[in-house]
Amino acid sequence: MTAVRSVAVATFVLTVILIAATPALAAAGDVLGFQAYSQAGSTGTDVAAAVKVDAAGDPIFTGWWAATSPTREFITCSMTSTSAWRWEKHWTGTGGSAFAYDMALDGSGNAYDVGVTNSPGAGDDNFALVRYLNDGTPSWSREYDGPAGGNDEASVIACDAAGDCYIAGYSQGADGHNEIATLKYDSGGTLVWAKRLRSPWATNLECEGIALHGGALYFAGSVTHPGHGEDLVVVKYDAFTGTRRWVRYYDDPLHRSETTADVVATPTSVYVCGTGRYTSLHKGVALLVRYSASGKRIWAKTFSGGSRLYDQGFADMQRSPAGDVVTSAYVGRRATGIDMATVAWRADGSVHWAHICSSAGMGIDEATALDIDDGGRVYVVGTLQYVSGFDHLRVICYTKGGATS
Repeated sequence: MTAVRSVAVATFVLTVILIAATPALAAAGDVLGFQAYSQAGSTGTDVAAAVKVDAAGDPIFTGWWAATSPTREFITCSMTSTSAWRWEKHWTGTGGSAFAYDMALDGSGNAYDVGVTNSPGAGDDNFALVRYLNDGTPSWSREYDGPAGGNDEASVIACDAAGDCYIAGYSQGADGHNEIATLKYDSGGTLVWAKRLRSPWATNLECEGIALHGGALYFAGSVTHPGHGEDLVVVKYDAFTGTRRWVRYYDDPLHRSETTADVVATPTSVYVCGTGRYTSLHKGVALLVRYSASGKRIWAKTFSGGSRLYDQGFADMQRSPAGDVVTSAYVGRRATGIDMATVAWRADGSVHWAHICSSAGMGIDEATALDIDDGGRVYVVGTLQYVSGFDHLRVICYTKGGATS
């Protein structure tokens, strides 16, 4: 059965946060609002996994809902920027259940959902990819079962303007260990190429980030390294042919563990963020590593709230129009517990600006995702005061200089 991934925006209703619908009208620091949606007939938790905004400013989101226990379905919906409902679609696949984990839009605003479909109790999960036209018309769906016939779970997707899409996730190999499978489909749903990456130590590989820039495709994840815990892994492919250009692994000198959250590509560099220096006794720090386009590591930087009592790490990352790489993080501080942090980094690895948002008391205030508009405003999504028993959703808007007002 599928091990359901932790999703950033998860509540007892399917929640859409309109973080970029009308950015020109938003004052820095404003919460732009959210639309709460509860699926009629749901028998369990409904989860929003990803949201994108098309060229018209209409948000499209995907996730899954509990149709009947234990069945789950992809649910994909679109709204206008004024919260009017446009369309809603469901998809289960050939299995008995399906979970959507990520979404991408092509240049025409068509939506591509990626995740996993499975039959409850069968123990065989497959990659799932579903395409909808911008008006919600179902276009096509595809499933991928790896050569070993084991569990295969797609977790990330990137799309180019022409509608070619690239998906990646773990795929069970012949020896039972997870490999990373990367697939390219054209806009008509034809599989162009499929590539697999195997761990050099015959251990498990995971994929958590994907980025497309020009003719280069990058994905980043983690690999189990015996005696070293987990290491970061970043891979570069030629997006047209699927030729692998290089693979790089990162492990700190003390062989502590690293995990990956996201990857961002620029014309000259690729950035990987996540958590580093993690051990059974130390909760780790937020980690950002920069490589050149040729695979040379340029620097590795960390960010921490100063307390080793709490989990810390980067959760999401985007590149601003000004060239900064902006990261959202959750950091631990002794006086306030886990807080939301947003950090903008210059290309030389120095911090341009950083802000930490905390609620009253020792709550869990966790930044989970961010987006940046064309004017450089940064919108950070997170949850506040989880310790009180409720998830309070918040969007914080920063100016391009890091001010909230």
